[in-house]
Amino acid sequence: MWPKCVGAVLALLLSVSLPSEADQTPPTGGVVFGNQEVVQLLEAGIDSTVIVAKIKQAPRVQFSVETDDIVKLKAAGASSEILAAMIESSGQLQASTERDPVGLPNVGVGPSLTANAILAGTDGRKEIQAQSGAYSPKVMTIYFSYPGVHAKVMSSDTKPNLLVHSDYDPRNHYFLVKLSSDQESNARLLKMNRKAKVNDDSLIPSSTSETKKDIWAITPTATLAPGEYGIYDGFRLFSFRIE
Repeated sequence: MWPKCVGAVLALLLSVSLPSEADQTPPTGGVVFGNQEVVQLLEAGIDSTVIVAKIKQAPRVQFSVETDDIVKLKAAGASSEILAAMIESSGQLQASTERDPVGLPNVGVGPSLTANAILAGTDGRKEIQAQSGAYSPKVMTIYFSYPGVHAKVMSSDTKPNLLVHSDYDPRNHYFLVKLSSDQESNARLLKMNRKAKVNDDSLIPSSTSETKKDIWAITPTATLAPGEYGIYDGFRLFSFRIE
């Protein structure tokens, strides 16, 4: 009869195996392969090359590779190849987290279906929910009106990145705009022209670049003065305020 530890190891290997042909959906849960699992395999006498392969193909990994952790792993029998694979996997996970705009949904086929945006500045990343506006005609001028004198999302960074999701280049679909605050109507007003387009004096010059597939950064070309701003997609507004 096999030792109990070998049986446990086989169960572990099966639990982190690749998805079957019947289920090609990328895993979102399941067993996390970490330090403890590596130690289990070492204690069972599994060869280093097998452990390294398992580290590289595990659907989810979460390693702690601080100095003390490395010393403990080395004492447990981890080879340099195993330690290097763990450190490399941890580095890839951290880099992926830093690149991905947290909270930005990968849904929709264009700007009209984007649910939110991300304001990314030196003071952190903040989610901006879309607001719908209403036409607010005034004497000789047309505005789009958005509830509230001030946007809920604020930043002290005067040149932040606005991250949006779009399957195509958003340059002619998303616009960085400046709004005015109207105390009387308790609203922010976006000035429009007679063709129902954003008035030229409300547009803020900006640059657009694709940071990763379908994720675009809209950045003002000059620093923004304190005030009310937003990304406008033709009707809705992703609004923010510069303090």
